[in-house]
Amino acid sequence: MKCPDIETAKQKLKGHVICLEQLVVKLIEVKGFNAVKAKVAPMRDCDTALKVAFGSGLHSTQTNSLFALNGYIDEIKRDCPNLLI
Repeated sequence: MKCPDIETAKQKLKGHVICLEQLVVKLIEVKGFNAVKAKVAPMRDCDTALKVAFGSGLHSTQTNSLFALNGYIDEIKRDCPNLLI
């Protein structure tokens, strides 16, 4: 099934979407890694990316968590160019 308005929708969304991983990275920048880890790690099972990024729970490291989060962001950027803010 083709959607004739898909290109119009894609153009309107271009550069206007933010993903959860971007929000978490920004929160880490603003609030600090330990503050974010304390809130996210206990709830990490609700999302695959968070489960990967904070898989070690409260023992997760900033380097590993940011690497995982940025990997997901890069994947979205690769699969959906120009979609994310």
